Amino acid sequence: LHKCSDDMVTLVALVAVDGANIFYRPTMKEEQASATAAKQRFYDADGDYAGLLRLYKEWAQAGGIRNGLHWAKANYVHSRAMCRAADVRDQ
Repeated sequence: LHKCSDDMVTLVALVAVDGANIFYRPTMKEEQASATAAKQRFYDADGDYAGLLRLYKEWAQAGGIRNGLHWAKANYVHSRAMCRAADVRDQ
């Protein structure tokens, strides 16, 4: 039960910071294919929430608020949105 409620709190935090806009689209055409591939890596057949949850867990494992900036940049994810979600989650 604890694991399930922990995941639910994470999802609520992501939705609260507008989870639909976690990813960013680079303006340089050369990077757009990489950004699309990065976003598709988090596609989950079980739905958007499962993908968002996996994204958050990978970001957290990569260092989260303290050290997740490089991971976020490499995956075309708004680091500020992830940090806000972590703050909401911890409240």
